[in-house]
Parts: sequence; C-alpha cells; structure tokens
Amino acid sequence: MPCEGECSCSKKGTTDVQISSSANKDSNDDVWDEDRSVSSNADIQRSHEKQGYLDGLSHAKESSLQAGFDTAFPSGAQLGIAVGKILGKLRSHNDEALFIQGKQELNIGKIMDKKYFNDELELAGEHEIISKWQKIVENLK
Repeated sequence: MPCEGECSCSKKGTTDVQISSSANKDSNDDVWDEDRSVSSNADIQRSHEKQGYLDGLSHAKESSLQAGFDTAFPSGAQLGIAVGKILGKLRSHNDEALFIQGKQELNIGKIMDKKYFNDELELAGEHEIISKWQKIVENLK
C-alpha cells in the first residue's frame, strides 16, 4: 500500500510497509548502547594504561639513574681532582699560554669522552689526556 503522507515514513509515495521509528534507528545513535559504553571505558582504560606505563618508565629511569650515579661518581670525582691539581700547578707556574692550553685540553667534555671508558663506565686503563698533562706539570719543576 502506498504511503499517503500521514505516517512518519520518510519515503512518501512508495509501497513499503511502515517501519517503526525505533527499529529504523541506527544502533550507533543510542547513547546508552552497550557498545558505546564499552568504547568509552576502553578509552579511559587506554588512558590509564598509558599513564601507568609512563609512570613505571619514569620510576625505572630514576632508580637506574641513581644507581649509575652512585657507581660512577667516585671515579668521576677522582678524575676531577686530578684535573684540578694539574690546573692549579699550571696556574701557579705563571705561564698563561700553557695554562690556557691545559684548560682547553682538560675540558670536562674531553675528559669524560666515552672512548676512555668501558661498557660498565669504568676507566679503561690510563687516561691519556690526564697522563699527558701530569707529565707536563712534573717537568715544570
């Protein structure tokens, strides 16, 4: 039977049977649809998982950073003391050009270069820059 315009059917003039408006709705339009609430919960769950992962990663970095610092600090301090003694002796010798050269070569970036350390961050043998400048300072006397 053709639609005569008195129903809620949007297809006027067709021979389709009137379909109830609730059955015609797309299930995604329903705010209380179970799938939609699962999706919202999944977003929240993913957010919490991501934050938990980041918190765990941050904690692991902090704890390993502290352990690495505790292990490497004593050897770094010894290198710093050796450099300080060399620069002090160079300064007291009153040779400004030699002091400036020593200060440039004994720069922290050069002293702590990874080529002087093994995989466990221990000094791999004698430090060639410090040894060089210790010999120079000994010969100044």
